[in-house]
Amino acid sequence: MQFNFVKFTDTTTSYAASVTIRATGQMGFSAGAQNLYGISGYDYCILYFDPEKRAVGIELAKENVDGAIPIKKSVSNMHIRAKNFCDKFGIEYSKKHRYRLKKDSQSSLLYFELGEEEEDTEEDGGEIAPTEEEN
Repeated sequence: MQFNFVKFTDTTTSYAASVTIRATGQMGFSAGAQNLYGISGYDYCILYFDPEKRAVGIELAKENVDGAIPIKKSVSNMHIRAKNFCDKFGIEYSKKHRYRLKKDSQSSLLYFELGEEEEDTEEDGGEIAPTEEEN
């Protein structure tokens, strides 16, 4: 049997992708989500909602198009303002909620399902509170 092994050298890089809806209505992206999906290479997100499956879709965009939300970036934090979106679709944000972020193979949208909340851990890259200037 012959293998085609690829050497793994990113030993300090996370690829565990998650998104956190914060008590402020922001959606914060974990370091794993940023690394796995290359979010830092985009400047905007367009949000979608599937009311039947209670799923949130996220389209990454490089240009400001209709409905685009700017991605706020800093050294320790990457998030979008999503309070209006949460309010419109009845998404609870009075406390933080963390979800596994996945990629849909058909639409290429990133997405998470509201019925699949993850347990909170200390290693949540989307949990660093923004400073006043980041808001």
